[in-house]
This record gives sequence, structure tokens and C-alpha cells, in this order.
Amino acid sequence: MPEWVRWILAALSCYRLAQLVTLDDGPGDVFAWLREKAGAYQYGNDGRPFTSIGRLMACPFCIGIWAALPCAMMALQHNAASDVILAIFGIAGAQAALQGKRE
Repeated sequence: MPEWVRWILAALSCYRLAQLVTLDDGPGDVFAWLREKAGAYQYGNDGRPFTSIGRLMACPFCIGIWAALPCAMMALQHNAASDVILAIFGIAGAQAALQGKRE
């Protein structure tokens, strides 16, 4: 796979992972459960989640920074497993971006 394709797939993968953790319920509602346990739905007086981890789990931009680490690591590896994972999440990220604004 060309290097530039790997990096585009990594960026789209990062986008999808950030959405998955912060906006989607996930399989078996695992991400909704994690957000609940982290305090993402318990708001303080300022209208933001009360806990630091709750603010992290509610923010796609914050999670995106952490999701970038494994995505970049996979983009730097040149093996079939990394290619497949990047392709799956990259295609899912492209689909989510094309679908439009999330509510």
C-alpha cells in the first residue's frame, strides 16, 4: 500500500475512533457504559462534565489526540494486520464523514 494512502487511512481511522468513543453507544452499549462510568453525563455548575475523565470521554477532539497514537503506529508499520485494521477503520471514517453532521 502506498505511504500516502496509509496516512489518509490513519487520519480517517482516528476520526472514526474518536466518534466511536464519544458519540456512539458501541456494540453492547460498551461505549455508552464507559462514558457513564467516567462521568461524561454528570455536569458541574459550568455545564461541563464534572470529572476530568468525563470531559475527556465527551470530547471527540480530546479523544482524537489519544486515538492518533495507535493510528500513527499502524501507519508506520508495514504489515498485513496493520493494513487491514487501517482499511476497516479508514473506510468507516470516510463513511461517517460523508454521512454528514452528527447530532
